Amino acid sequence: MEPFVKAIDQQIITTALAQLVRPQANGLIWPIALAWLTRDQECRFDDVLDWRSPSSDSDTPMPASGQEKGPRLEALRSFLMAITPEEQTTRGEVSSLSEERRILDQEIGHRRWEIDRTQARLVVSLGLEGQALPEIPLLIDLMRRSATALLASASNVPTAGSGELAAARTQREAARNEWVRLEGERIRIGALIPAEERALAMIRGELPGLSYSKVEADSPICPICEVPIDRALAEGCKLSHKIPDADACLQRWNQRQADHDAQAKRIENLRQDQTRLMPQIALAKQHLDQSVDYVTKIEQARDGRESTWYVARRLQDDIERLAELSETQETGIKRLCELGIKLDKEKERLGAFRDKQARVFGRMSEKFDPIVRRLVGHGAKGRITLRGNGLDLSVDMGAIAGQPR
Repeated sequence: MEPFVKAIDQQIITTALAQLVRPQANGLIWPIALAWLTRDQECRFDDVLDWRSPSSDSDTPMPASGQEKGPRLEALRSFLMAITPEEQTTRGEVSSLSEERRILDQEIGHRRWEIDRTQARLVVSLGLEGQALPEIPLLIDLMRRSATALLASASNVPTAGSGELAAARTQREAARNEWVRLEGERIRIGALIPAEERALAMIRGELPGLSYSKVEADSPICPICEVPIDRALAEGCKLSHKIPDADACLQRWNQRQADHDAQAKRIENLRQDQTRLMPQIALAKQHLDQSVDYVTKIEQARDGRESTWYVARRLQDDIERLAELSETQETGIKRLCELGIKLDKEKERLGAFRDKQARVFGRMSEKFDPIVRRLVGHGAKGRITLRGNGLDLSVDMGAIAGQPR
């Protein structure tokens, strides 16, 4: 079919007519003409530009089907030789201008919303709410002065230098090290006291046995015959002559007693050291807390100054952004007005083109009117009129109904 359709396009429809339709067809012209000439029965009571019903599942290309009627009107006018290349170009220009104006109007609306939001936020941030504020661009000048004053105020906020902060941090670390040292000593002493007390208890447990050994050494019992040595010496003993060393027992008892006293003294010293450390630890902790608070105060003052400065700088940036948006908005509004004026002129030209084609549709009305009178009655009238957005086929029923349809 392709060679056949191409031959129809070139020989019957002609290249001149194809040039009028092709900008809307994006391909071969004959399928569009065929869709017009073989209109669906489902469309017979619809608009004159409805050629293909969606229920027909037709493969006819645009603009023969679809929602937009503008391309079909231009194709129909091209087939009727009721449009010129100049009007076609003007229609394309009108379509391009309309789309550009639509997009620009949408951008202006979005930009206006952003301008209003940014302006409201800046008024609150700069403390200008409740005042009688001028319109942009005078408002932007006022905002710039307020932001500059805020930045200068933030720059003049007194704050400690880096040297003072470094010295405060050094003092804080020294206080922390002293507190850690004292706390560690307290923990060490607290762990030593129970161990020393257990050692003292062991020494105390050995003292009774040593005391008994000392007494026994003073009056020993023969380990063999179990007779006191004094009696055995007096009466004589034939079994044993080994006597316990009383001096050695006394020496051991004295040594253990000295160990007991030394251990008790050691525990007493540890308890005294523990008692003495408690106020030192409390004082060290107080110094540490004071040094930490001092460093925190200096850092907060520094951070507050930096935060205030950055806020002022950000406000200046936002003000410049608002100024840029306002300038762009003003340019966009001017461009929108220019587009409106140009679009009106182009539409006037299109109206003039339509007036020039009134003769073509007048001839169509001359054919349409007798057909209507033949079908409806001699009192009916038919008329075809080209409008800006469509083709109007009207039937005046005359004496039959009295109302146009």
